[in-house]
Amino acid sequence: MSTDDLQLGSGGGGGDDWATGYTAPTLAPITTPTRDEGDGGEVERCFPGLEVWVVEWLAPTIRRQHNENAFRWCPHWWAHPEAISRLNGLWEAWENARTEGAVAMLGWWQVLDHHLTILTSTGGPFAQCTHTGHRSDGTPLKTVPAPAGTWAEG
Repeated sequence: MSTDDLQLGSGGGGGDDWATGYTAPTLAPITTPTRDEGDGGEVERCFPGLEVWVVEWLAPTIRRQHNENAFRWCPHWWAHPEAISRLNGLWEAWENARTEGAVAMLGWWQVLDHHLTILTSTGGPFAQCTHTGHRSDGTPLKTVPAPAGTWAEG
């Protein structure tokens, strides 16, 4: 299947007035491999790494208007440690859910909605950024060392 086969429609024409002038994104084909229990149940990844997944799947799929009061995305998302951690977890979960079927993917979307809301909120890691540029994260959380004997030593 070529990416041309994945066009969602060209807009216009019978009953598609809402789509007039809309050009659907071309999405990369996603295959759903089966788990091979003979090799430990590992599934070949669809994307080789986090950056490729964000650039080739997440960013083209999630379409929002940047809004200073509600939705903030940083084009330098990779410069935010919290974003890297959350997005990496989302990517790993996506790779697993895509092999499990529709119900697993619906569950993944719920998890994405939760984390995307945090990432892009006015209090999230992208809060100081604009849609065109990056500003450093806020101040790291302050900590005080725990008193001796607080943690079991092993």
